[in-house]
Amino acid sequence: MESFAVEVRQRTVLIASFDEVIRAIAFKKDEVTSDLLCVQIELADGQLIELNEDARGFEDWLRRVDGLPGADPDWRAKVIQPPFARNETLLFLRQNQGSK
Repeated sequence: MESFAVEVRQRTVLIASFDEVIRAIAFKKDEVTSDLLCVQIELADGQLIELNEDARGFEDWLRRVDGLPGADPDWRAKVIQPPFARNETLLFLRQNQGSK
C-alpha cells in the first residue's frame, strides 16, 4: 500500500504506510482569530502523530484517508461547526480494531 511522509521544518521525521494507520481523529485548535484543522494519527506500533492544515500535503493525505474503508464521510461537517470549538471527531478507524 501507498505510504506517506511527515515533515517538520523541511525534515522528514516519519515515513509510514496507510496500512499502518489504525485511527485518525480530526479536531480544531482555536487560534484566536481562526481555527486550525488538525488530525491525530495512531499507527499500529502505537505512535501518535499530529498533522495540521499548514503541513505540506495535508489535503492530499486527507483525500487518501477519506477513501479508506471505515472513514466517516461526514467528518468535516462535524469538525467545522461550531467555530472555535475543538469538535473532536473520529475521521477513520480501521475495521476490526475496536476501541482502545
